[in-house]
Amino acid sequence: MNETMTPELQIPLTGLKTYPETTLFSVSGDFFEAFGQEEVLDADVCLTASLDKEASGFSLDLHFEGRLVLRCDRCMEEMDWPLSFSARYALRRASDKELEDVEETEDGREIIPLDASDKFFDLSQLVYDELFLSIPIRHTHPDGKCNPESTKYLTDKPGGEGEMMDTPFAGLKDLKL
Repeated sequence: MNETMTPELQIPLTGLKTYPETTLFSVSGDFFEAFGQEEVLDADVCLTASLDKEASGFSLDLHFEGRLVLRCDRCMEEMDWPLSFSARYALRRASDKELEDVEETEDGREIIPLDASDKFFDLSQLVYDELFLSIPIRHTHPDGKCNPESTKYLTDKPGGEGEMMDTPFAGLKDLKL
């Protein structure tokens, strides 16, 4: 078993009496710590996982609702990043050769292969990937919401005067194109 897998994010693939089977999970900051990830400072995410049996395997629908706590790239203060999105997958019990050329189903679900002996499906890596990919490359507070004490130093004018800072790129303003 992979060290980053958390047993509480497993769904059973066998023994279910009714379909679809819907399970609620809570994802906190400890989840990201288990992956050794430091960009997410905390999390409060409700995950709804719905597993439905199909002739060729299972369909898995995930819905994420909540927030991640990130560090603002501008003022370095903590900020909430609200989340609300869904992801759809198809779990298939098949050999690698059968799934070799197929990446998704007709309805656009990404296919995840399963071993014939799998009795549970661990959502940990899938949930981590989905949540991490939902974070923008540059995460900042909306304009005007950053800590003014931190942002007063973020100007291209020293001391608030009208002079430009001496940077390696200062000479580019004089170029005529």
